[in-house]
Amino acid sequence: MNPLVSVIINCFNGEKYLSETLNSVLAQTYANWELIFWDNCSTDSTPNIVKGCNDSRIKYYRANVKTTLGQARNLAMEKAQGQLIAFIDADDVWMPDYLRVCVNKIKENSAAVLVYVRFINFDGGNEWLSPGGDLDKRIPINSLISSYGIGMSGALFSRSAKEDNNVYIDERFSLIEDFDFFIHLASCGEVYYISNPLMRYRWNASGLTQNSKWATEYKMLYEKVKYEDNLKSYRNDIRKCYEFVQTRDLLLSGQRGKALLFICKSVCRNPAILRYLFPVIFGMENFHKLRMMVSRM
Repeated sequence: MNPLVSVIINCFNGEKYLSETLNSVLAQTYANWELIFWDNCSTDSTPNIVKGCNDSRIKYYRANVKTTLGQARNLAMEKAQGQLIAFIDADDVWMPDYLRVCVNKIKENSAAVLVYVRFINFDGGNEWLSPGGDLDKRIPINSLISSYGIGMSGALFSRSAKEDNNVYIDERFSLIEDFDFFIHLASCGEVYYISNPLMRYRWNASGLTQNSKWATEYKMLYEKVKYEDNLKSYRNDIRKCYEFVQTRDLLLSGQRGKALLFICKSVCRNPAILRYLFPVIFGMENFHKLRMMVSRM
């Protein structure tokens, strides 16, 4: 009645926030979990912090060689014994009822393979909710692709669905590996969104959001699903994602003219791309300011 949950933390030199993350796992009101801690060759005090928790449910593994995050996630999942799996990054935080609410949602819906929660972004003294709305609901896969809102630390999924359908982290990706992984899982069953914000995501404004590889990786995914029966009918939705990030990348690199030409080329099949006319005219910096203001309202 209370399935074992394999909680996975992949970590490299995470001493700064790790204790807070571990404490949030230890404080869960749902007790039937194991923690797979995969240390990707940390050189700081990470091992001592983990071993200091003194809880038999925590299983510490140290990689022989440092790998990419995607490969580390796959290696950690091979150690999982639970019927359900959840990731939490080493700087994020769960609310005490996170696992209990997510497990109950899956138990209530026999076809569910994935549930995810709304989360609170935080950065210093600022906090704001992720998009998603205030109602719990089942999410069709096309909506998941077009309005993707899953935080890696805010999802719980079925291990059997992953293994039976050979779903894994594609190690070719470094930016959209979670998007690729979760939409492939979603193609195997039903997905449910939980509106209660039960995870806190530590916002890193200097992170990967302006990496020019985003468009390249979305285009790779578009080609990847061409021959996949579960996802090939959603290629147009994935192509729209590519068109959005390609336009954004052109704008971030200051190529407004090329961005405008790309918008004109794509608008017939993707009218929503017209939202980028604002940064074409007024600049990407002002566009970001406007988005941040809206997201924090």
